[in-house]
Amino acid sequence: MKKILLLMVALLTLGGVNAVKAERATKTPLLLLRNGVINTNDFDIAPIAPSTLTADNLYAATFTSKGGFCNTFKYENLDVSGYDKAVVKYTIEEGNGDWEINLPNGQFTALPIGTDQEYEISLKDVDSYGDFTVFSWNHSGKSITISEVYLFKEGTTKILDVDLSALPESSENTSWAWNSSTSTGTFTWTAESWNSTELFGAGDYSAYTTLNLVTAAGTADHFRIIMKFTNGTGQVTITPVAVGTQSIKLTDYVSVIDLANVSTIRLSGAGDCTGDITVSSVYLEGPIATYIEATLVCEAPAGTTDLNGMTGSGNNVVWNVSYPKDMTTGTEWCGNIDRDEKSVDITKYDYLHFVVTSASQGANLGVRVFVSDEERDDNAKRHCLYPHPIKGCDKVDNWEAFSAITGTGTYVVKISDYPLLRGFKGGNSWQDGNAGTVRISQVYLSSGEPVEYPSAKTYVLVGEVPGSGSLAAALADENGAIYDATGVTGTNLELTPANPNAIFVANEGALANNQNVCVNGNINILRLTDGHPFKAPAGATASNAYYSRENMNKWGTVCLPYAVTSSESAQFYSIDGIDGDVLKVTALDNVPAGVPALVNVTNGAFAVRAQGVTLSDVKVSNSTTPLYGTYEYKDITADDAANYYAISNNQFVQATGNIELGAFRAYFTAPKSSPANLRIPAGETTAIEALTGEGDVTVVGIYSANGAQQRSLQKGINVIKLSNGKTQKVLVK
Repeated sequence: MKKILLLMVALLTLGGVNAVKAERATKTPLLLLRNGVINTNDFDIAPIAPSTLTADNLYAATFTSKGGFCNTFKYENLDVSGYDKAVVKYTIEEGNGDWEINLPNGQFTALPIGTDQEYEISLKDVDSYGDFTVFSWNHSGKSITISEVYLFKEGTTKILDVDLSALPESSENTSWAWNSSTSTGTFTWTAESWNSTELFGAGDYSAYTTLNLVTAAGTADHFRIIMKFTNGTGQVTITPVAVGTQSIKLTDYVSVIDLANVSTIRLSGAGDCTGDITVSSVYLEGPIATYIEATLVCEAPAGTTDLNGMTGSGNNVVWNVSYPKDMTTGTEWCGNIDRDEKSVDITKYDYLHFVVTSASQGANLGVRVFVSDEERDDNAKRHCLYPHPIKGCDKVDNWEAFSAITGTGTYVVKISDYPLLRGFKGGNSWQDGNAGTVRISQVYLSSGEPVEYPSAKTYVLVGEVPGSGSLAAALADENGAIYDATGVTGTNLELTPANPNAIFVANEGALANNQNVCVNGNINILRLTDGHPFKAPAGATASNAYYSRENMNKWGTVCLPYAVTSSESAQFYSIDGIDGDVLKVTALDNVPAGVPALVNVTNGAFAVRAQGVTLSDVKVSNSTTPLYGTYEYKDITADDAANYYAISNNQFVQATGNIELGAFRAYFTAPKSSPANLRIPAGETTAIEALTGEGDVTVVGIYSANGAQQRSLQKGINVIKLSNGKTQKVLVK
């Protein structure tokens, strides 16, 4: 665990304001106890503080050896249990030779020569210090000045203090007067608005839980605290804040994600009066811990090529692309825009894809993609293309026309007409100034049509306890599908994701979550919530798997990561073809894991459960007319080559524009000659054949010869009731 020492004070400058980062720790001076011995006959001892040497401060002195072996002090069998280290602060004048210090293991080592030295001895796993001494061998007339000797126990909180003496004397209708004799400052505001001064500058403050202030009334008895952020969150004003000693719990006002994206924390005058207050102390405080940090993992989709590691042309360089990349106006990335020898051969690719995972508020950034056409002369060799959102990119007819990245998602550039990719640059040739910042987390190339980047995301978690902004942001991601928590060292932690289908891959005992946790490759309870994205960990199994769907029509589609069996509430079917405007279907007893199917339900709902199953990625159904499933939201778009169909109101509807397909659903394609709408009149091939030519007539019920309702055709005589009021008898042998 990272530690910050109280007496090794570091000065941290944030946004131009000085703040001291330290711990509230336990520092125990070593006094002359009964088991502490000083050999006054061996040294001339000159006290340095206090002016009179006392038993309570014997080490604050200069020890000058009279010759021979001698100890400056000696502690035998000192109880050091619960302490983290022993510290000796000293000065040895240059040329004095070696002074030695005994270590807990009985060995000894020389103290380095120098002024204001600090020697630390680890006491981890040490209960008793058998012989704690600083001694010399034979240095007659030589001296060591020991200013402090103490035991140290690391604190439980970290502190970030504002150096109040460094605040500006004036800012935004305010003045600041520092009184060094009282170590206080007077904050005065002369207007009721725009009246603040900065306490903390831009930074990640998600590790801190409280803002502590010690203030006193002047001509005013209240004030404000203002917080601003870099992630688009609006200004937060804490008001009124009364004078006195107080702790403001930060998460009562802002989220941990916002605390990770602070642009400034300001002391502000009241908004209803002018006046002044006295300020003695301002500091942020939080527990000392190794916080779990979350990192998004981006990988090029199957069938595409990651730009990272591609070999360049000319001098055969390899592009080492660093993800993620924050781009703004003027940012250059990859290759060399002005020289061909660092370009990449893209002759076999048709589209370049950018995965944008974040964009600042109001982002309007053009990312220029520079390509070369070797067939042109030198003056017309370089071309500038712009990425467009993947949705609707088939309508783009001029890729050199400016187009901005304004939000997250997949953006593509058509590169099929150019053999070389030179690199990227933020902005465009006709604009100056800040167009915002976009984060690009993946760049990949595809042959043929553009390939949408999956919306389901994977995060890697590393650390001990929750509390960081990156973890909070990852858990708040509704598309977070897998969280690899094998690097989490804490135990019995409860991590709650926004996506109820998210899977945590963790070590045994790390998480207290009662479902969707994969330990050693197995998920004890897998509970899938309809409509939310899911991603199966590679090779995972589930001891108990649950899925249900409510408020649905009689017919639907389903695609689940584990094998399911037809039941009283749900009969599954495959599609065997199209006959006019009617689907031919075949009943299935079982549906393999990842294979999509049609489902016919009773009572507008169904539930499927399984035990001891192996999870699978989505597979294409093995049927005459294959279904294509999805475990996440999918946008089905009309195509010029074929009709795309998704189910709606008990029939399959052709996509004439876009159809939004939810998680655990399926669609299929058919020739352009197929009808716009396809009926599903029954769940049995024989019944469909019997109804061919009946127009819009559908089957509304199947009964046995004695009138009992059945889910499907059974052996013997079946009575089929039709939507036009007629009945038919079907014999199944």
